[in-house]
Amino acid sequence: MVRRKKLQLLSLCVGVAALAAFLLIQSGPVNATNNVAATWKVVASPNPASVTNILNGLTVLAPNNAWAVGSALDKAHGNQTLIEHWNGKKWQVIASPTPNIFITHAGHLASVAAAGPNDVWAVGEYISSVLGSTHTLIEHWNGKQWSIVPSPNPGAFLNTMSSITALAPHNIWATGTYSSAKDGSTKAMILHWNGKAWSVVATPAPANFSNLLNSLTAVAPNNIWAVGAMVNKQNNSAQSQVLIEHWNGTHWSRVAGPALPRGASGAFLQGISRAPGSNLIWAVGGYYRGGQSRLSTLIEVWNGKKWTIIASPNRNNIDNMLMSVTATAANSIWAVGGTSKNGPGQSLIEHWDGARWTIVNNPNPGPSTTVHFLTSVMYIPRSKHIWCVGFYGDGAKAATLTELFG
Repeated sequence: MVRRKKLQLLSLCVGVAALAAFLLIQSGPVNATNNVAATWKVVASPNPASVTNILNGLTVLAPNNAWAVGSALDKAHGNQTLIEHWNGKKWQVIASPTPNIFITHAGHLASVAAAGPNDVWAVGEYISSVLGSTHTLIEHWNGKQWSIVPSPNPGAFLNTMSSITALAPHNIWATGTYSSAKDGSTKAMILHWNGKAWSVVATPAPANFSNLLNSLTAVAPNNIWAVGAMVNKQNNSAQSQVLIEHWNGTHWSRVAGPALPRGASGAFLQGISRAPGSNLIWAVGGYYRGGQSRLSTLIEVWNGKKWTIIASPNRNNIDNMLMSVTATAANSIWAVGGTSKNGPGQSLIEHWDGARWTIVNNPNPGPSTTVHFLTSVMYIPRSKHIWCVGFYGDGAKAATLTELFG
């Protein structure tokens, strides 16, 4: 399938990349590099569907107010949007709409952000025809219910959303990708909400084949960052490179990233976050070694003037990737993702203490044959506690995974 091929190469978007990891990661039991497993604990979360339940995105407003979004698949109803809410005591499913084709649903949510307790947004996509065309899907919580909000679809057959961030009720940004090309090439997409409608905002497309944006973070109305990947196709081969873009209040422009480590054959960024009280912007993802066969973690930081790669550990020598990053302070950054080697994949959590990144042990529920993957992480405001979400399963079925630090 064209879409699965893109997944393996680029990690097309948070939600889809998570599903790809569930299907493709192969790793065995591994050991962490420290002994702080007791600080992370699994918190029960519901699984409404009989086949797969996956959480892709997370936003936290307070200790008693967090949202997680993803998708739930069962044989009777197809793939439906999944939204769960934390009320301070438990996670519970909140009803959300899913567009349908005839009687089958085919939608999922990748990211969620809040402009306020009664002003929460989620983005993703849904299959809009029996031919497999996809349309953007944007949903809004008004304090009482989730509803679909009309959104642009610049692509003739492919339109996906990967990330959203909210500055104010009238200033919300979202990223994704779209395509009208038969050769599988894509273009980066940025949408803006002005309080009344969503519209497409022009963004650079530096690569001659594909450009996509996986995540964004907003520091101020005139200081927004987006990261992803781009592909220049030459001689019938494709190689992904990091794509970084910045909004200065009037337009988006590409910002140069650092040279990749020696031996790297391609790279992508999946998550981005600002360190509170500083000019530091952290971005995480992975880079390929030995063609497209192996992955190492990739962490980059913006110091106000340039992007620099910061050394980060890998739990094994096969596949390691980071999907999301959050910062509680300039000297306390967390990143999550997955790792694999000769068996079921394990989740991966790393921490920056102001001097170096280390792997932090965390629970991986289920038997040793279970796949685990973490897709999103976010701190609880005005606290030292952190949530992360993802999924775990046996390759045929998957369950939601929510973990709490502190």
